[in-house]
Amino acid sequence: MYCPHCGNSIQDQSKFCGRCGNSLTPLTANYVAVASSSADEGRKRLLICLGLSFFIILGLHDLAIFPAVLAIFVFVYRKQIPAPYGPYLLGVLLFLAVGYQSFVMHGYLIEESTAMPEPEHLSPQTVQLPTVPPPKYILFKQKKDDVITFVVPANTTEDQLKSLVWLFRQKVRSGQFKDIGITVPTAKQWGVDGYDSGLLDIYRGTKCADQPYITSERAAKEFLARCGWGEHDDASYQWGISGDPQKDAGDVRATDGMMKTVFDYNDNWQPPAKK
Repeated sequence: MYCPHCGNSIQDQSKFCGRCGNSLTPLTANYVAVASSSADEGRKRLLICLGLSFFIILGLHDLAIFPAVLAIFVFVYRKQIPAPYGPYLLGVLLFLAVGYQSFVMHGYLIEESTAMPEPEHLSPQTVQLPTVPPPKYILFKQKKDDVITFVVPANTTEDQLKSLVWLFRQKVRSGQFKDIGITVPTAKQWGVDGYDSGLLDIYRGTKCADQPYITSERAAKEFLARCGWGEHDDASYQWGISGDPQKDAGDVRATDGMMKTVFDYNDNWQPPAKK
């Protein structure tokens, strides 16, 4: 037991404090005992709160649960834990949350680094460019932040389409959009117009070249009767795959109606350096 006047340690049955000489009435002694008991109870609640918060962190594996831990502290224990322990409790909880999350992420990175590597990309020297000249083409329609369509003669061969897709790749990756007639931004990202992604569709003839722009009402009334069901583009070039302007792919529709890949970004191709 401690003297309520000076804090000196005294025996439980003492009536006077040996340091300050003040009288210790039975009521005072009871008060000190109750205060000591309340302090012990506060420590117990502190440990309960700390343990509960730690197990929540272990269970959910995410720093996003830290606000929930804080809510437990604020709404359940704040008034029952001695004030000096509050900042320490928050500090310990933050340390545990950050430390455990770092431990989990470290294990994740190790697992990723030891995973089976992806197949090696082809070097630029192994890419075989087409030898057949591309066909004559016209820009059919371009809309800002939308598909851009091109039209080639109806008798254009599959090899010619491959050459045209490669031509589009060279111009887009070199930033020479005007060389192929593109004068409007092909994408809008974070509110800014630009050319970081886009899709160019190629059609043999103009019969079905307006497919990307027709409404459902027009499709039901006239387009289906004119072109039928399904996709009618004969080739396409796309860039900005997965948000990366360097990731692209070119496809040509084969005689069986299925799209066949001409190239994709895994070939690691780069346009020739500007002189």
